[in-house]
Amino acid sequence: MEFGAYLTGAFGQSRDLYKVRNEAKRDRDSQEVVERKIAEETRKIINLQQEADLDFIIDPMFKFFYLSQPLVEQVGGVKEDRQENWYNNNVFYRCEIHGPIDVQNSFTEKYLYLDELPQNGTAMAILPSPYTLLTRSIVTGYSTLEEAITNLAEVLQAEAQQLVSKGIGRIQYDEPEVVVRQSLGSLREEDLKLLQRGIEICGKIDGATTSLHTYFGDAGPLIPFLKNLPVDCIGIDGT
Repeated sequence: MEFGAYLTGAFGQSRDLYKVRNEAKRDRDSQEVVERKIAEETRKIINLQQEADLDFIIDPMFKFFYLSQPLVEQVGGVKEDRQENWYNNNVFYRCEIHGPIDVQNSFTEKYLYLDELPQNGTAMAILPSPYTLLTRSIVTGYSTLEEAITNLAEVLQAEAQQLVSKGIGRIQYDEPEVVVRQSLGSLREEDLKLLQRGIEICGKIDGATTSLHTYFGDAGPLIPFLKNLPVDCIGIDGT
């Protein structure tokens, strides 16, 4: 077993970016100015990561407001639901899925500056884990939870493969829900089976390595289970 440390997004925006976004919201500036500022700061953050010789380089995700946003805005059968707090922090989440869903084209690509990322296999992209996506969304249209997570994992697997075709070398699946439930004492055997089912489908991606990243809870008791999942790395948030 190898241990490593790396940065995982999204990055906090600068005061300058915050200012131009606020100006655009008040119709005192244009969205084009915002886009130029995002592009400028994205290049800066990517360059800083490369100068620091990090093993994995990510887009700082300045175009994201919440992790499921690309699905909500780009995929039929997925829509914006009521705003909910994302695990008691200052980020919000809203997603309603009426399945089964089928995706033909990449839904994440337009939110990332893929041309600015290195093409040597060190670029990393972040997607929601199928289990967290399932449990944190309002989900209808499936006869069972296993059917639902199978469909969601297949969609994420296809999206990961699309990103790899654009030069991404590492796919990270964000998985806070399993450790949150573990910490609250509400995790059931069924939850672990659903997570395992999802990762069995999307955990191995041709041409890339994968990680399952946990946070917002104590992953310690789950490490024996997590390390047997079919991913190349288990991420454990350090605070």
